[in-house]
Amino acid sequence: MSIDAAADPLVAGDEALASGDWVGARATFERTLADGPSARAEDGLGRALWWLQDTEGAIAHMERAYVAHREAGELGPAIANALWLSREFAATYGNAAVSAGWYARAEGLLRETGDVPEQGWLSLTRAERSDRPAEMAEHANEALETGRRLEDRDLEAAALVRLGYAEVAMGNVVVGMAQVAFDMAVDYAKNRVQFGRPIGSFQTIKHKCADMVIDVDGSRFITYRAAWCLANAQEATKEIAMAKAWTSDACRRVCAAAHQIHGGIGFTKEYDLQLYFRRAKQGEVLYGDADIHREVVAQAIGL
Repeated sequence: MSIDAAADPLVAGDEALASGDWVGARATFERTLADGPSARAEDGLGRALWWLQDTEGAIAHMERAYVAHREAGELGPAIANALWLSREFAATYGNAAVSAGWYARAEGLLRETGDVPEQGWLSLTRAERSDRPAEMAEHANEALETGRRLEDRDLEAAALVRLGYAEVAMGNVVVGMAQVAFDMAVDYAKNRVQFGRPIGSFQTIKHKCADMVIDVDGSRFITYRAAWCLANAQEATKEIAMAKAWTSDACRRVCAAAHQIHGGIGFTKEYDLQLYFRRAKQGEVLYGDADIHREVVAQAIGL
C-alpha cells in the first residue's frame, strides 16, 4: 500500500481496484461511505460490486454516484457514470429504453464540457450501439484519436478492441456475401442444362464449387476464431488481420467463380450476383487491403 493510500481510504480503494482485490475494494469503499456520503466511494463501490458479479448492487451505487457528481458539479465523472449505466442496461438487461435514457444524459452533459476523455468514451459507446461495421469503425476511430490525444490509455485500448470488432463484423458480412454467391452458383449449376445434362455434373464446375465451399467455410471459421479471441479478452491482433486478409480475398474469389459458372447472365441486373461482386471488391480495401493485414500477421510472428 502506498503512503497516499495509508492516509486516504479512497486512494486505498482505488489501488485495490487496480490490483484486482475486489473484496478489499468493496470493504474500503463501504467503510468510507459509513463515515459519510462520497460520490467517489459510491463509484468505486459500484465497480467493485460489478467485478463481484453483484450487478444490481453495482447499478444502484453507480446511479447514486451519478447524482452525487451532478450535485457537486463534477461533470466528467457524472458523464462516465451515465455511459457506464447506459452500457450496462443494454448489455446485462437488454433494456434499450433505459440504456438510451442514460446515453442521452451523457450526451447532454458533454455539451457543457470542453475537450475531455469523456468525449472519446461517448464515441466508444456510439460504436458499441451500432450494428453497422463501417459506422462502428468510424466512432471507434474517433474514440481512438481522443484517447491518444488526451493520453487516456484505457480509452485507447478500448477503442482498439472495438475497431477489432468492426473488422471482424465486416469479415462476417463478407462471409455472408460469399455464402450467398456460392448458393446461387450451386443452384444455377444444378439447373442449367448443357449438352443434355446439368453443368454441375461436369468436373470443372464440380471443382470450382468445391473450391468455393472451401473458401466460404474457411472464411467463416477464421472469422469465428477472431471473434472468440475478442469475446474472451485475448490478444487478437494477428487473428483479426488473418480474418480480414483471408475473407476479403476469399469473397472476391468466390464471386468471380460464381460469375464464371453463370456466364454472361451473371452480370445482368436480373441477377444479384453483380451486386455481390461489386461489394466484394469494396470489401477488399475497407479497413486496409489484404497485403496490409498480411504485414500485420508477419510482424506478429516475428518477421
